[in-house]
Amino acid sequence: MSERKWAEYICGRLHKYLQSIDESLAADTEQSLMYAHEIYEYTLDCGSQVRDKKYKTDILIYQWIDQEKWIPRVVIETKYKSVNTHDSITYSKKSRDHKSLHPYLRYGVFLGNMPKPEVPVRLISHGLEFDFMVAWDSDKGSKSDWNRFVTVIESEIYASQKLEGILKKSVSAPSILHKGLSV
Repeated sequence: MSERKWAEYICGRLHKYLQSIDESLAADTEQSLMYAHEIYEYTLDCGSQVRDKKYKTDILIYQWIDQEKWIPRVVIETKYKSVNTHDSITYSKKSRDHKSLHPYLRYGVFLGNMPKPEVPVRLISHGLEFDFMVAWDSDKGSKSDWNRFVTVIESEIYASQKLEGILKKSVSAPSILHKGLSV
């Protein structure tokens, strides 16, 4: 199985799961998400010529607000069978870039069919912009693997929704905000 086919398989399962818990949630592969606006010039009235820049995401989880509007919630970058330092640095930068325009966005890496079901140390040390990292030693994972994965995804969706509420001031700002670590 190729990395892309594996991402499509995981995304299909994930989309079905998300729809079963909340019909406003969806997941798709190969979706482009804006990470920057390039400004080429300004006019006297402060208008500008702008070009949007986008990166493709391996898996994008988003939430429909109405028939025409949606909010990106979670990006999952996938690697299959191996991950190297360059991948870690590149994906971490993509995470930072995307979060600069979507500060409530959650971002993670999902490794499939790895030699061991362990997140490599190089990914931990170079992936500082990731909110979660998951590693399986198979394509499909066990029932326990899947349940742990969707639990993480649900918590990331919830975190995105809470952050968005705080940033839009639709919920009260907290007196404490703690981004925990679970292993």
